[in-house]
Amino acid sequence: AGKLPPSLAPLIKITRALGVRLGTLMDDDENLGPAYIDREQMIEVERVKSLQTASDAGDLSYFSLAAGRPSRHMDPFVITVTPSGETDHELVGHEGEEWLFGMEGCIEIEYGKEVYVLHPGESIYYDSIVPHQVRAHDGQNAKFLAVVYTPL
Repeated sequence: AGKLPPSLAPLIKITRALGVRLGTLMDDDENLGPAYIDREQMIEVERVKSLQTASDAGDLSYFSLAAGRPSRHMDPFVITVTPSGETDHELVGHEGEEWLFGMEGCIEIEYGKEVYVLHPGESIYYDSIVPHQVRAHDGQNAKFLAVVYTPL
């Protein structure tokens, strides 16, 4: 209905249909050099490059760490998740691979029929084609690093 931006799964489907990479929908700079983001710029990235979604996974905010780097094959994000209180979880699969690294709080990754709890300092790497969902664990806010690879 145009009230909330979509989550990563529908965006990935759109980019696949268009034959472009995920970052194409989030970039507005065609800088050909490296995408360097220092601590001061991180606040700017949050304001300008955020993509927020609300689902049964909670409220997710994506902060692109490679904005402005065209033709990349990976999309790194810092993602914060705020619990929604929902108990029904929809799993979604899409092409590609994902790597998550816990930074603050704990997140749950429901992957197929398994549920993993990711604590700070822990990581998980999986094929995204398997239906999955990332959400807050035990009603706590969390922050994690995610790298999403979507083949063209």
